[in-house]
Amino acid sequence: PVMLAGMALFLLGSVLSGAAGGMVALIAFRGIQGAGAGALQPVALTIIGDLFTLEERGRMQGIFGAGDTPWLKPQPEFTAHALAALGATAARTLLVGDSPFDVAAARAAGLPCWAVTTGTHDAAQLQAAGATRIFPGLVELGAALA
Repeated sequence: PVMLAGMALFLLGSVLSGAAGGMVALIAFRGIQGAGAGALQPVALTIIGDLFTLEERGRMQGIFGAGDTPWLKPQPEFTAHALAALGATAARTLLVGDSPFDVAAARAAGLPCWAVTTGTHDAAQLQAAGATRIFPGLVELGAALA
């Protein structure tokens, strides 16, 4: 229930942010979106903690951003660093993203990229960038992985 409520809040905040008529409304709606994201992250990490052993968790919970490496997306070194840190190979990795930058990072590293339209880019933009598959949300993407 917490995961679904977090998703609903995040999506509601995203939709409202896109329709905001001014900066004050946008800030308020981004707050709603942030509350949803705040519910999603800890629940996702808890699920990973339940599914994987202590030794595997570090690899499953790797989060890499601009401050973690000297490289940025879409430089192939950024993705190579993340794969090395996770003990993963390109042959067994799927990059999930919501922007053309994510798609470009995947392509530069030789990874498939499944994209979701929950960010600021629509399906046409993600397709033009070269996404392997495009989904309207994480629920649909998860169903495709099952």
